[in-house]
Amino acid sequence: MLLRRGGVLTRLVGDSVVRAWVTKDCVRFHAEAATREEAHAAIERMRFALGTDHDLADFHRRFRRDPLVGPVIRRRPWVRPRRRPEPFEALAWAVCEQLIEGGRAAAIERLGARPRLRAIPNIGSWTIEKLAFDGQGRDDMLPALDLAYVKLVGELAGLGRRATEDEVRDFFAPYEEHAALAGIYALAHRYR
Repeated sequence: MLLRRGGVLTRLVGDSVVRAWVTKDCVRFHAEAATREEAHAAIERMRFALGTDHDLADFHRRFRRDPLVGPVIRRRPWVRPRRRPEPFEALAWAVCEQLIEGGRAAAIERLGARPRLRAIPNIGSWTIEKLAFDGQGRDDMLPALDLAYVKLVGELAGLGRRATEDEVRDFFAPYEEHAALAGIYALAHRYR
């Protein structure tokens, strides 16, 4: 769980406690760990989760004038996707979130990385795409069945209903390898 106190983000990554905070011109990190190597590894995973090293220059350059995501790129170029520092955590949370309502998902998520999560059936494309984006950093993996996207595309495309998985994929296809980023920016623009 990521905690925020007084401008400092604190997170347990593996067995290390990592803190991050913004200074005038950069983001600083500090880790408390058993070894220096563990501290460096934990900081690298936290940098990944916060997107501090995520180079969006190509995405910004290509889609700065795009009518859907361009306004967010121009007004808030610092927007970065939040990811999970541990790939298994991304998978576990995706499994929980796809299957049930929020309250029940939170109860299961509190169980952490227990083996019983592996026994949950019906892991589908949404779960795999959430893992790829949130846990592995794949900007091309838009979770097309996400409720936010099926509602958004249904509305923007004037369908008068929720979009299908294929309609969401087709809608974001022009963004190619940046489809998931475009999705985040589209939601940020639409629901600001």
